[in-house]
Amino acid sequence: MSLGSRLAALFIAPARGPRTEQAPTPRAETIVVLCRAAHAVRAARAVAAAARGRCGSDTALVCAWGVGAGPRGAWIELTGGSEDCMQGLRRACTTVSPGPLVLLLCGERPEELDRLVAGADAVVVVADAGEDEEVASIVLSRSAAPAQRGGVLVLPAGTGARMAERVTDALADSVRRLLDRDPEVRTAHSGGQAHALA
Repeated sequence: MSLGSRLAALFIAPARGPRTEQAPTPRAETIVVLCRAAHAVRAARAVAAAARGRCGSDTALVCAWGVGAGPRGAWIELTGGSEDCMQGLRRACTTVSPGPLVLLLCGERPEELDRLVAGADAVVVVADAGEDEEVASIVLSRSAAPAQRGGVLVLPAGTGARMAERVTDALADSVRRLLDRDPEVRTAHSGGQAHALA
């Protein structure tokens, strides 16, 4: 598979424009997660856990675009055209108690959501270990502003159900390290190893 095909499969690059937008209502922190639909559940759990811990909140609002309904209320699904999608996000932000917002984006989406990427506190791009890391770093460099926190979260290979909780805890620790770091350090492996992208 070519680099371009791999990049398209991971993420459709946003339109670059001067406008940025904040979440519809003030949140403790807004974290955008760019990932494949196959990574959505693990990414949502890990980033929400990290965001709750960082903000000292009991809850995190997770809204998702492009992945369908989440398991057992894992997230609020954003659907429809641009206006419907933004209305759904506004409604979710006003009805869920204050706390961090995790905006999970998979694939092509309305332009308004791309503006939220630019206005977020942090951007996390999720990738498999190995060749996806290079693609994810390209996506990150095209999506995140230099001053935005975050980076590339490298997922371990699939795990059994018994290991899921331990893996989620390890991934949440990795996300916390990404969000606490200088914006120039943008990769963390779930095992606690971190390195800067070249």
